[in-house]
This record gives sequence, structure tokens and C-alpha cells, in this order.
Amino acid sequence: MNDSSPPLTHFDKEKLKSRIGNNEALYQQFITLLLNTLNGQISTMLIEIKEAIATENFVQLHTSAHKIKGIALSSSFQRLAHLTSTLEHTTDNNKEYLDQILNDITAEVTLLKTIVA
Repeated sequence: MNDSSPPLTHFDKEKLKSRIGNNEALYQQFITLLLNTLNGQISTMLIEIKEAIATENFVQLHTSAHKIKGIALSSSFQRLAHLTSTLEHTTDNNKEYLDQILNDITAEVTLLKTIVA
């Protein structure tokens, strides 16, 4: 990927809690929303990215990666934000390289589903 290593923190729970004023009830609601987003919107965007790589539609690739990055940043998914930022900003159109980043992102989303649950 790029020169910087991805952050090791998958989900910064404390950062998220701080962002919502350490309100436990709101946090629990947010967790439900995050799971729904991981299973719905993000999963759909991963399919869009896969299709974009296959069809060499780099505008769609960068747009979908940017959307996931925004969700990841607001959800304190640090590693996912890093990975999608890498994909969003890549100028490398090598299919194997793009597939590897997509595999890393997909694995991260799968892991987050278990961490957040």
C-alpha cells in the first residue's frame, strides 16, 4: 500500500464515547446504528468497489472509498479509515494491487462486525 502503516486500533470505543459525551444510552443506540451500517451501506459499497475495479471505473472506486472513509472516521474505525483513504487516493490502477486493498478492507469490515457486536 502506501508508506505509512495502518493504525492497529480497529475501533476506538473511548474516542467514540467521548465524542457523544460519554452518554451510555446514546452509545448503545450508536452501536446498533454502526452494526446496521456495517451490514448494509458499507457492504453495498464494497460490492460497488469490487465492480468498479472489475470495470476500471476509477471515479466510482474513489467515490465509494471516500464514502466508507467518512463513515469510518465518524465511527472511530481507525484502521478502516486508513485503508479506505489509501484506496481513495491511490493512483495505481494495477488490478492485483486494488484487489489486495479491497481484500484488506473487506477483512477489516468483517472483523469490525465482531468487535462492535
